[in-house]
Amino acid sequence: MAQIGNIDTVSSVNGTHFIGALAQNASRQEDLTLPPSIGGSRVSRARVRQISVWSTQNLDWELGFYGKHDAKSADPNLDTFKGRWQFVAADGVQDDGAGLYRYHINGLDFLYVDDDRTGILHLVLVNRSAAGKTTYGAGSHFRVEVGLEPSLGW
Repeated sequence: MAQIGNIDTVSSVNGTHFIGALAQNASRQEDLTLPPSIGGSRVSRARVRQISVWSTQNLDWELGFYGKHDAKSADPNLDTFKGRWQFVAADGVQDDGAGLYRYHINGLDFLYVDDDRTGILHLVLVNRSAAGKTTYGAGSHFRVEVGLEPSLGW
């Protein structure tokens, strides 16, 4: 049962999601399953509250949220864009100057609605850096976690 005020998380899986190379301004969409408290039988609605990213590369990452799979459109009547957040490379921190870069933002507040009612978070990753994101098998690791607060009713 969804409870307002609780934060539930949706995570990509390193080595499964966002595994391909990304040139500057290139994007890749992944569809992540919403937790039962949000993606149940009701219309899937939640407030995006926080985002964390773990990456071997210190790049400018942008995350876009869409209401449907393949919903980016040149027609603004069909596009289901819900919101975005961009991290710049300076936001990434490492422990002891080595290992993964960690990015985090909390205090966000925008509504995500799964317009196609599939219980899915439709997330688009864009590399905004001049340097390219490398492929997973070439040593690139990447994971994103989104904190969502259930939002009931219309």
